[in-house]
Amino acid sequence: MLARLRHRHQFLAAAAKGQKYGAAAFLLQHYCPDCAVETAPALGITASRKIGGAVQRNRAKRRLRVLGRLGLTGVRPGHY
Repeated sequence: MLARLRHRHQFLAAAAKGQKYGAAAFLLQHYCPDCAVETAPALGITASRKIGGAVQRNRAKRRLRVLGRLGLTGVRPGHY
């Protein structure tokens, strides 16, 4: 099961200490605080107002969460 980043301190740690991959439409941040421990990968999604209003942002985040679930199911804990 794919874990989710839910708290502000988790997102801030990913932004400060993680790796960033940018594209025209979004920014992907990867952070593994305890990779030595076999932990499942976690996904956190934020959307700015560039995407649109609240309805469009929430729809985009739901779709990205589904893609994350489908795409990250084969990732073993500790192997990102």
